[in-house]
Amino acid sequence: VAIGQPEDDEILSVDHDQVGGCREMTSLLLMKGMKHIALLGGSMLYTVNQSRLEGFRQAYDKMGQVIDEGLLFLELETDDLRMWAVQQAVERGADCILCMDERLAQLSLNVLKQLNLRVPQDISVSGYDGIALGRYSTPRLTTIRQNSERLAQRGAEILLNCIENGSSAVHEVVPFELIEDESVAALPNH
Repeated sequence: VAIGQPEDDEILSVDHDQVGGCREMTSLLLMKGMKHIALLGGSMLYTVNQSRLEGFRQAYDKMGQVIDEGLLFLELETDDLRMWAVQQAVERGADCILCMDERLAQLSLNVLKQLNLRVPQDISVSGYDGIALGRYSTPRLTTIRQNSERLAQRGAEILLNCIENGSSAVHEVVPFELIEDESVAALPNH
């Protein structure tokens, strides 16, 4: 059983709803009045990043908004590139930085602090994964919490069912939870 989205449809798999999670987070940010959302993420070779980008794009389409392509920072594979992207997002007028993982969100908070910017008063930041790091950051991160225990449990159940019953390929998506916390604030008039 693969954890994630395999390219081969014949492989049993279980995954989080990466597209839906990023779509819901982006929709929340847009509803809070943010028009210039910077998206920061890693390698687009990974399906997870492709899926989260798709969710980001879907939210903009659904809300009838246009993405500022100059605020898409992908392929950020080193901390130097990640710090550069945060600085560029600020210089390009982002009102929010949506990070494709919590570690990147924490790094963004640190860079913004070095730039003497307050979160969320000056700029909002959101994470993705919902790992403990975000709950203990200052401010606490607004994030998509993924249920890794449920993911592992369903993976084991699918595997046992396949062994016992010889079932065909199963692809299951585990739900997520959007956690609104301290790092995102609505813009005035929203």
